[in-house]
Amino acid sequence: MSVSVAIITKNEAHNLTACLETVQWASEIVVVDCGSTDNTIEIAKAMGAKVYHRFFDTYGDQKQYAADVCTQEWVLSIDADERISTELANEIQQTIQSSPQENGFYLTRVNFLYGKRLKYGGVGTEKILRLFRKNFATYKSRSLHEYVEVQGKTASLKYPFEHHSIPDLQTHWEKIMKYTDIEAVKKPKYSFLRIVILPWVKFIGIFVFKLGFLDGYEGYMWARMSALSKSIRAFKAYKNAQNNIE
Repeated sequence: MSVSVAIITKNEAHNLTACLETVQWASEIVVVDCGSTDNTIEIAKAMGAKVYHRFFDTYGDQKQYAADVCTQEWVLSIDADERISTELANEIQQTIQSSPQENGFYLTRVNFLYGKRLKYGGVGTEKILRLFRKNFATYKSRSLHEYVEVQGKTASLKYPFEHHSIPDLQTHWEKIMKYTDIEAVKKPKYSFLRIVILPWVKFIGIFVFKLGFLDGYEGYMWARMSALSKSIRAFKAYKNAQNNIE
C-alpha cells in the first residue's frame, strides 16, 4: 500500500520547500493551487509534485478535490506550513504496510508561534484526522476549519507533526484580518458583550486557566491575539449589518 500527499496552496513559496522536503518518501505528492503569483508552482514541480489548478471556493471543497485527484489508496492531507517528522513518516509507512483495519488515523499537531513551540494555552497538541483511505473519507465543506469524515474505524498515531503557521507578528495580524472577514459573514453575531466583554473572557481562559502564561511572551501573545480576533470578528459583523441596513 502506498500514500499520496495532498496539499492546497496559494502563494506558499516561503513555506513549500520546507514542507515538501519532509514528504519525499511518499509515492505521490499532489499540489492543488488556486492562482499563486509567486513561484509556488515552480517549486512544487521542481520537487516532484503533480500540480493541479482549481478556483478556490471553500477549504473543504479544495481539499476534497486534492484528495480526489490522488491516485494512491491512502491520502495524507497537510498544509504548506506543516512539516512531517522523520519519526512520523516512518510510523505512517509502517502502519500502512501492516494492512490496518482502520480507514483513518488522527495525527498530533504541535503548534509554533514566532518560532517557539506552544505547549499550553489549549494548542499545545491537537489531534486531527489527516491520514485516511481515499474511498472512505469525505471532507465537510466549511468556509473555515474544515474536517474530514471517515467511514469505519479510526485510530491515532504516536509521533507528531509541526505547524509553523505564524512566524511573526505581521503574519499573525494578516491571518486575523483574513479569517475574521470570513467569520463575520459566516457567523454574523455581534453585541456589546461580544465586542468588549467576551474577548477578555477568551484571554483569561487561554492565558490563565489553560496555562498559556507558562509559554512566556509567546503564550501571552497567543492569548492576546486570540481575544482580539473575537472582538474584531464581532465588530466586522456589526459593520456588515449596518451597511446592509443602509
